[in-house]
Amino acid sequence: MKTCLIVGIDSFTGKYVRNAFERQGYNLVGTALTAGSDSVAPRIYKMDLLDYNNIRDVVAKVKPDIVVHLAGISFVISETFSQFYDVHILGTRNLLSALVDRDIPVSKVILASSSQIYGAAQNAAEKMPPSPMNDYAVSKLAMEYMARTWMDRLPIVITRPFNYIGIGQAEHFVIPKILSAFVRKDPVLRLGRTDVRRDFSDVRFVAQCYFALAEQGWAGSIYNIASGKPHSLDSIIEELTRISGFTIEIIRDETFIRKNEPDVIVGNSDKLMSLGNAPEPIPMEETLAWMYQNENWD
Repeated sequence: MKTCLIVGIDSFTGKYVRNAFERQGYNLVGTALTAGSDSVAPRIYKMDLLDYNNIRDVVAKVKPDIVVHLAGISFVISETFSQFYDVHILGTRNLLSALVDRDIPVSKVILASSSQIYGAAQNAAEKMPPSPMNDYAVSKLAMEYMARTWMDRLPIVITRPFNYIGIGQAEHFVIPKILSAFVRKDPVLRLGRTDVRRDFSDVRFVAQCYFALAEQGWAGSIYNIASGKPHSLDSIIEELTRISGFTIEIIRDETFIRKNEPDVIVGNSDKLMSLGNAPEPIPMEETLAWMYQNENWD
């Protein structure tokens, strides 16, 4: 049985990636920053990406066949910008170095970058020149360049996911914020621009993409993960109104509007979809219904 090590298994994405690999018969092992667990499956090791000796010990114990690295600072608006660089660049380098140092014969190492590296891009494909617009995006792009220096020693695949949503996502992200207001039946919701259109995928689709790349992704390659379909917040609010049978008054709040916010951001995932085992994107209507109807979605 193959072993998959998910770095950041306790993250929003990690839980779904775990399920995707477990369904295919993998032995799952994870890491988390705060606490480990030996009493329940999967085994979870406490691991700090900035503690090199800690990482070396964990990878030596696990001896993974596949590594999926999801740990990082996910929210792009943060006052602790230095953590982006520490965790995304130095932390990822520590992981790659430990795998080489311990001579772990991995068949694939998947590193999560971000579509943020494209900036205000429409129909962004992998060959599009990067144009990062914030520290988060710069740190992810720098991580990609750093990872390239290890590609002669490790079979690395880099993902650039566009926005994705699902049960369990934190409410400081806009779609969970809107959905939560519908669940609570708030009479009023303050938002920034609701006409902007973004590429939103279902986290279950994203998790299946990670499995597809572990099995068939080309080492040394970069893959977008995207639905290829932009959705406005207005259309999402309209669909949640239909699903819930409840109407919320939306008030535009200038404090939520970012400077130079692009009207449309959408990704091109043709490269990923060319894989023989690539999953089909899940329609937005199905995703929103799944999130709303689950009583324990938060």
